[in-house]
Amino acid sequence: MEYRITKLKYRTLPNYSITNIDVLKKIHAWLFSDLYPWAGQYRTVNLSKGSTNFMPYQLFHEAIPYLNQQIDNLNTTNYPSKTLFATDLGQLLTDINHFHPFREGNGRTQRLFITRLADQNGFEMHLARNSPTYDLYMQASIRDSADLMTKAVLKSLKITRA
Repeated sequence: MEYRITKLKYRTLPNYSITNIDVLKKIHAWLFSDLYPWAGQYRTVNLSKGSTNFMPYQLFHEAIPYLNQQIDNLNTTNYPSKTLFATDLGQLLTDINHFHPFREGNGRTQRLFITRLADQNGFEMHLARNSPTYDLYMQASIRDSADLMTKAVLKSLKITRA
């Protein structure tokens, strides 16, 4: 049920401009507001999944300026190559995954956020469950590996700008 609802919402997401990490909250609220009363709100409990411990919520206030700086750099740097853009985008995606700000729905939200960020910077990106790079993206997420994430991002990017 959750998957069907969010899949429909995924397709009708407003065209948010990715300017800072607060947009992640807007995307999460859009996707999950029909399912969770806390949709779009940062978690107030600590989380782990398997052997992965996500950022303690008590440190969110320290992470937010750092994430915003990364987003600003991605939006203002004139990247001479897809590889350099993928490196910075892969690092941001790794950091957002470690940030893991919501109790549920982090993966879908961050993939949509990163895809939109790539799009507004002249790249088409496919990291959906049915994409060829999804398994590599998942390995990178589980291992918290920026190097693997950069490889997944690089394989999933296509330049669309002139």
